[in-house]
Amino acid sequence: MLSVGRLSGGFDRISAAAGASFLLILAAFAVQRLLTDLIAGVTMFVERWYAVGDTIAIPTLEIQGVVEDVSLRRTKLRTLDGEAIHVSNSQIPAVRVLPSGVKELAIELFVSDREEGERLVFGLQSILPEGPTAFVKRPSIEVVEELAETLVRIRMRATVAPGREWLVEGFVSDLLKERAEPGLIVHGPVVLSVDEGADRSFARASAASRWGVRSVA
Repeated sequence: MLSVGRLSGGFDRISAAAGASFLLILAAFAVQRLLTDLIAGVTMFVERWYAVGDTIAIPTLEIQGVVEDVSLRRTKLRTLDGEAIHVSNSQIPAVRVLPSGVKELAIELFVSDREEGERLVFGLQSILPEGPTAFVKRPSIEVVEELAETLVRIRMRATVAPGREWLVEGFVSDLLKERAEPGLIVHGPVVLSVDEGADRSFARASAASRWGVRSVA
């Protein structure tokens, strides 16, 4: 190092060169990150991953919200709590886009008496909160099926804001059990996700698989 310093004209030049090299390295890293974000943003725009107004979830970051703004470098989300989150596009390897911006859930309840079961559900509807960040649509009876003399299946459907699934899975389930008369609930409640688009896709895939098996046979 002493020899190089002497031959190059002194240590001042070495310090200047080292400082310039360090700045160049920092600039290169910054440009690399920017280019990575821009390339990811272009890919998202071309493939139309999502648009402003869509409700999306980023599984790797455990973030969910409504898309407020999208640029080539970053995506801005608004959560149910009102927080604004800016995410670099290169940090979004995959997204889940929620259809219609809401979450549809089905509630299966098996009771021993039809009238008492329906009364239980109607009484529950009046006390549940309704709004864009809670129950978009309160639980309502969709199907009532008498399986036996003392066994009735009640299927309900509820619509909640994304991220508020716990209102059905926890809150509604607990209220049904607490407000039910002893012996009324035989089984449940069981909460299932409802996605008609997914049902149709799986039905087509299943039909295609069966057709392929028959063709081979």
